[in-house]
Amino acid sequence: MGWNLVDWANLLKFIENLNKRILVILLLVILMVSSFLLFSPYNYLDKIGLTEFRNNYKSWIGLAFLLSLVICLVICVVVIIERIIENKRIIHHLKKFIDSDKQTQYLNSRDEAVCDLTKKGIIEQLLSFGSVQNTPYNIKSWIFDYLKKHPKLLE
Repeated sequence: MGWNLVDWANLLKFIENLNKRILVILLLVILMVSSFLLFSPYNYLDKIGLTEFRNNYKSWIGLAFLLSLVICLVICVVVIIERIIENKRIIHHLKKFIDSDKQTQYLNSRDEAVCDLTKKGIIEQLLSFGSVQNTPYNIKSWIFDYLKKHPKLLE
């Protein structure tokens, strides 16, 4: 029974609809099971009756192992890069406060870095007199003072 183009398209749609966390968990399970099947000694596999299965499907198990390993590594690299970029954006916004020597700055309230700083309680949105792109935010005094004393944290 072969797979046609419609089957592959349906599989891709199914994968797209899965939650990213579920997909990562599924990939990790495939990675762990395939690595167990590939790298376990024969006596372990004999005890659970999987020696013949490994011998018959070793190339497919190896392919599943390699694909899940590569996809997991790519996901890790993407997450690390996204966090580095987000941290740079957060530092950029904090530098605005320190460089201007003012505890109030007008920032875009829809910016993810601004939202993160607000959620973490580092900055607070003042009365929303400004527009979405020009909303006043205030940095907490003790954070402002600490960053002024330790400017290397923002490099």
